[in-house]
Amino acid sequence: MKNFVKLLSIMGMAGCLLFGKVDVQAADQGFIELPMEEVQIIISSEDEGVGASSVAAASLGGCELGIGIASNGVSITFSTSSTQVASEIGVKNIVLQEKNGLGWTNIGISNHYDRNRQEYTGGVVYTGAQRGKTYRVYCTHYAIINGREYTLYSITDNLVYN
Repeated sequence: MKNFVKLLSIMGMAGCLLFGKVDVQAADQGFIELPMEEVQIIISSEDEGVGASSVAAASLGGCELGIGIASNGVSITFSTSSTQVASEIGVKNIVLQEKNGLGWTNIGISNHYDRNRQEYTGGVVYTGAQRGKTYRVYCTHYAIINGREYTLYSITDNLVYN
C-alpha cells in the first residue's frame, strides 16, 4: 500500500510538471559589476558621519591572494595596496590549510609587511607540501593610515599539490 501511495504521488507531481502551465517572469533589473579599482573599503565609527569627503579619504585599494604549485612546494603570493601612503601595510594572520580526513589542518605563516608605502607585494613557498594533498590559504590584508587600521579578509580556492 505504501508503494502504491508513493507511486501515485510521484505520478501526480510528474503530471503537474508536464501538463501544468507555469508562468515565470524575470525582473527587469540590471546588474552592474564594479571593477576592483572602483571598490573602496572604508571604516567608520559611531561618532563620525560618513560624507563625501570621508569616502574619498584613506582606504584599501586592490588586494590579491594566490596559491600555486612551485617546483619545491606550494607557492603563496599576496598583494595589498592603499589609496594613501600607509605607516604599515601588508598581510597578517596568514594560514595555509592542508585538508585531512575530517577537516583542515592549519599551518601558520608569519606576517609580512612594510612601512611607509602605498603597496606591499610578497610571497612564500611552503616546502613541506605533500603530493596528492589539497591546500588553501587565507589571510587579512591591512593598512594603517593616519593611525587607523583598514582590513580585508581573503581566501583562495582549493589546490591539489601534484
